[in-house]
Amino acid sequence: MGFLTDPNGIFMELLRKISDIVFCNILFCVLCLPVITAGAAMTGLAAAMQLIAEDREDEGRSALKEFWQNFRTHFRRATLLWICGLGGQAFLFLYFHTVNGMEGSLGQLYRITFYALVMIFFAGYQYVFPMQARFGQGVRRTLVNAWLMAVAALPWTLLGLLIPAAAVILTFFLRPERFGGAVFFWAIIGFGLTAYLRSLAYLRAFRRIEQNRQ
Repeated sequence: MGFLTDPNGIFMELLRKISDIVFCNILFCVLCLPVITAGAAMTGLAAAMQLIAEDREDEGRSALKEFWQNFRTHFRRATLLWICGLGGQAFLFLYFHTVNGMEGSLGQLYRITFYALVMIFFAGYQYVFPMQARFGQGVRRTLVNAWLMAVAALPWTLLGLLIPAAAVILTFFLRPERFGGAVFFWAIIGFGLTAYLRSLAYLRAFRRIEQNRQ
């Protein structure tokens, strides 16, 4: 049973990772409440989860400190990126309501284009805040590189879309009568856990960029 109490053992390391994810998740939820700060909160969460995924916490950098530092450092750019994302989602919302009332083959064609636009938008936008946390580039360059990355790292892009989609389905739709439990799961660890799992995929793509820079 010594492995359960060994401070350098696998079990204690797993507990530390889980506790860091939980604390970052709670901080993320709190900082998202004003809505306008959600972009900076997503950047901070992405930075913290990348730190955990790369096992860089032994360098004297805690996940919470990494979260807060990136939240403050990238606040302005992350907020602009968040506003751009809201604008994109508003466009998709209006587009859907415009084409949803159309009938016949033309209406069907426009609805297909709507689903294609949704896929393209979220395929690229999922990279925006992780890339901002990782590279700290300007707003325009981050947006352009996010969609370029979506194409260049297509397998990881699809995996990045699948992880949160599967998490939402498992928590909310399989047992809809347990809605309260699903909300509790997301409030405590859901956002952090999905961000951590996605970071494992994103980092493979990001390392290619960093190798090309060297």
